[in-house]
Amino acid sequence: MSDATHLLHRETKAAESLKADLLALTDDTETLRDTIEGETSLHDLIRAVLVSIEDDEVMVDGCASRIKDLQDRKARFDQRIESKRALIERAMMVGEIDKIETDIATLSLTRRAPKPIILDEASIPSEFWEPQPPRLDKKALASALKDGREVPGVTLDNATVSLTLRRK
Repeated sequence: MSDATHLLHRETKAAESLKADLLALTDDTETLRDTIEGETSLHDLIRAVLVSIEDDEVMVDGCASRIKDLQDRKARFDQRIESKRALIERAMMVGEIDKIETDIATLSLTRRAPKPIILDEASIPSEFWEPQPPRLDKKALASALKDGREVPGVTLDNATVSLTLRRK
């Protein structure tokens, strides 16, 4: 936990205590806000934590970029491996060599069983299909509840608060 984050945690506790004391005196939310802003460094610490969030986001972007570069590099190596294996397989087939033993590996060509090629999926008999368990469509369920429909076994929650950060 960074110093700013730790301090923000402490200041939040102080602001909670101050708010509780002030609520006993008044229910004016604007006065509460102004007093908490003036008596604590909460706003400054929130700003410092926002700067820390931006730093972390830069690191996330950098990691994502590096991960993409490494995934691209891995894909190139995977392709090279496949090309080299295909080259060895072709060479052994042309040379009519079924098996090669070396100090680092034993290579052998084997006939594999034929695999089905699907030409028209719709015409395949049902005996070859696996039934899938039903899956709850949560978007449709939420939409029905928002439209006022009653759905047995479901209710809407009280909705949560969400923090929005705008930088532009």
